[in-house]
Amino acid sequence: MALDKAQAGNAQAAALAAYYQAKEASAAVAAESKYNAKLAENSSLMRQHEEDVAKNTALSAQKATRDAEYDKLLATVSVQNNIIKSQQSANEVLTKEINTDRMEMPRVMKENSDLNLRNDELATKLEQAGRAIDRLKEQLVEANKPASAAQAGNIGGTTTLSVGLASPVPINGKVTAVQTNNGNTYLALSLGERDNIQVGTRFTISRGAKYVGDAIVERVEADQSVAKVREGNPLPVLVNDAISSGQ
Repeated sequence: MALDKAQAGNAQAAALAAYYQAKEASAAVAAESKYNAKLAENSSLMRQHEEDVAKNTALSAQKATRDAEYDKLLATVSVQNNIIKSQQSANEVLTKEINTDRMEMPRVMKENSDLNLRNDELATKLEQAGRAIDRLKEQLVEANKPASAAQAGNIGGTTTLSVGLASPVPINGKVTAVQTNNGNTYLALSLGERDNIQVGTRFTISRGAKYVGDAIVERVEADQSVAKVREGNPLPVLVNDAISSGQ
């Protein structure tokens, strides 16, 4: 009977030990499974972290690129703004010039009109001077012909004609044309019969304070005359040289 109880106690102890062993084995398996699950989770988290880091790196590079493009765009905008300001300043200057030109236009048009009138006057005077030169050429041809007895008699003979007579009253004028013919120099003078000029009148020619020479009238018309320059004058005669007689 005692043996039966001992055997029953041993069996219970063995069963209890087996129970605890099974329980410990089950706990170990569960712990290992949980550990493996944590390892897998950590590995997944590491991969996710690495992917996130890679994404952040790519985003940082994109941001740097965008920032550089933005800075470049800002610089371009600044340059364009400066160009616009410069153009605005130029437009303001141009507008002022245009307004000034508009204000000056009436004066310029009047000056242009005055110049046209002056040109017309000069053209008329040029035409008149051309006709005077033509008349002078004709008079020179006549002056080369022998002096008539009547012209010589009016001034006391040919000797007096070659020397010339001073006017009894002061007479002043200008040389309007100069012509050389057969070695002789002839002058068209701005004085004529209405100025009491006659064949044989002697004129002194000057240019400012300089003595140029003498000339003797050989042909007279109403408002002009032709004189022959005497030989031996110190200076050549020019148009607009002054002439005087009776001084």
